Amino acid sequence: MKKLYLPIMLSFIIHVNVFAQEGWKLIYTFPWGVNSVFFEDSLNGFAYPAPSGLYRTTDGGESWNIDTIANLNSNISKIISFGNNTVIGVGTGGTIVQSSDGGNNWEVKNIGTTDNLISICSTIDGKIFISSDSKNIYRSTDNGNSWNIYSLDTMYNYPSSISFSNSLVGYGLSNETSIKTTDGGIPGLQFHR
Repeated sequence: MKKLYLPIMLSFIIHVNVFAQEGWKLIYTFPWGVNSVFFEDSLNGFAYPAPSGLYRTTDGGESWNIDTIANLNSNISKIISFGNNTVIGVGTGGTIVQSSDGGNNWEVKNIGTTDNLISICSTIDGKIFISSDSKNIYRSTDNGNSWNIYSLDTMYNYPSSISFSNSLVGYGLSNETSIKTTDGGIPGLQFHR
């Protein structure tokens, strides 16, 4: 009977060891807690928040350095990138950080609010949408140079994530509710609950 258990045990151990190498593997441990990551391609990415900036990798996440952003006094909560090397991040106190050269140089701006900016997304035609913790959606049609505000007072909670499937259809999600627009969030038209 003992002879039967040994081959079964060895088979199980070999099976576990073979499959332990597949899937996810630890490649880096951050000295400061991060909660989000964004990769532009297989090598270049950002992780955040980081003290006074962002973590940045150029080797696929094998190593990370802090890119300090001058005049940044808030934590970044989300980053997106456009195909033309434009990278935009949102943070607390109405702060956005913007780079037009893939993250080599950053400009810190405020979109005219003290809201904590939670999520950011863009549409295929270049509109940028930001959600805030004050139940507001901010929209820019000029690469983030100016912003229009839309109140979502009818929502129970703020949208913690927003996304557009095309230039007109967008979705927002909170813990309790989801919202949808089919008109691109145009002024005077409502987000649908």
